[in-house]
Amino acid sequence: MRDHPLRTLRPALIDLLKTIKANNGYNTTLPDENVFDRFITQAVNNKMDASYPRCFVLADMGENEYHIAGEVHQLLSFTLVFMTKSINGVDDPQALVENFIDDVERAFTTNPTLQDMANEVRVGQFRVDTGATDPEGIGLISILITRCGSFAF
Repeated sequence: MRDHPLRTLRPALIDLLKTIKANNGYNTTLPDENVFDRFITQAVNNKMDASYPRCFVLADMGENEYHIAGEVHQLLSFTLVFMTKSINGVDDPQALVENFIDDVERAFTTNPTLQDMANEVRVGQFRVDTGATDPEGIGLISILITRCGSFAF
């Protein structure tokens, strides 16, 4: 029996997010220790500058679509909760969130199948807080993962 896709895809998604660093050509540097596999209240409440930016990877929903030929198409959705902060008033938190969204989209163009674990990985929708939490910035990013045929469980 194979592992449920959430147990294999979430770590692969986290590994990809950990590559988002300025020295890899991205706009954002997301420290490895600030990428979480679930929503952790202690991390959210941590207001220390070093705890930013941070990203929480949450399983959102999944759907199986069964076809007559016996093939299964799976759509899985994860939500990234990205939090950043303007430190000493230097950076605009909204610009930091927008840069991260661009970086995530770019990461998926360089690795569109999460190391061949899916047929397609892409950004679905995103929402930003439009300055409501200044000096913090928050982005909610929906990640859609499609798996067909032999990928399905």
